[in-house]
Amino acid sequence: MNVDDKWSIDKEKALGHKYRPYFKKLEDSKWQKLSYEERCEVLQKVEEYEALTHNRPVAIFQTRDSMPLQSRGYYSPKSNTITQNYQYTMSNSSEMALQNVLHEGRHGYQWDCIKNPQNHPEISESQRKEWEQNLNNYISAQSAEDKMQYFMQPVEVDARTYAQSEAKRYEQFRQQHKRTDGLDQHSTSVDLSTKSKIEKRGRTQ
Repeated sequence: MNVDDKWSIDKEKALGHKYRPYFKKLEDSKWQKLSYEERCEVLQKVEEYEALTHNRPVAIFQTRDSMPLQSRGYYSPKSNTITQNYQYTMSNSSEMALQNVLHEGRHGYQWDCIKNPQNHPEISESQRKEWEQNLNNYISAQSAEDKMQYFMQPVEVDARTYAQSEAKRYEQFRQQHKRTDGLDQHSTSVDLSTKSKIEKRGRTQ
């Protein structure tokens, strides 16, 4: 069994237990009813889940209200925190907030692969060195003369690809369990209806 397979199994176990109730809340109809504090809790649980299944320390999720709209957020390796633009956290759709947490959490993973390579045998030495060189010479979106300098950095390409791919998995989970919940509700309705008929039959006999 390779590492990716193990992660998949671990994730399925997590989805079936502690984290399932939080992931369900990412569905837009539920997300729109959540308070600011509840949304932060859900996004913190996403980060917790991601960190635990990727063998890295859990980052603290927080928001800032003074960030420009084009700035989604950032990861700080010194404080191990993910800071997200408040406006994205409070959007009517969870999509951008989720992708941003996954993106910044991936930066946390990249840093941990550099600091603690013994914990990440899934990453090759060449990949680790490429990330290390990039992070030591990182070009922020604000300082880049050409935005492509920022977007095409190895750590940004990796984080962007991971977040987009992983967000699809969360969406598949929500769709799968939306159908399951619907079947469960239908089953409960049928059971109650049957029980009612039996009780009525008993009273008429």
